Amino acid sequence: MENVEATREGHVVIVELKRGPHNFANTDLMNELADALLAATADGARAGVICSEGKSFCAGAQFSGESGTRANNFGSFVKSYVVDGVVQVVPPRNVAVPT
Repeated sequence: MENVEATREGHVVIVELKRGPHNFANTDLMNELADALLAATADGARAGVICSEGKSFCAGAQFSGESGTRANNFGSFVKSYVVDGVVQVVPPRNVAVPT
């Protein structure tokens, strides 16, 4: 994968965005992110951490140069992965974080 790198630590997958310095999202990044999370889930991961290289975690979307079905269906793409439970947003809780 060119835009993300996935590593495992036990049952946790760590997915790093590799489009620094600002990690602008595009359809390739979103596809690779979804693929990494799906593969980790199939391999038994129970939790995921998404982090990034560079200055910004994600400074927005960058679809210049993309046209047609991929760019037009981006909203449906995101909804299909987020709403169908591949990526779940969990509210912050008071938990100990190992260092």
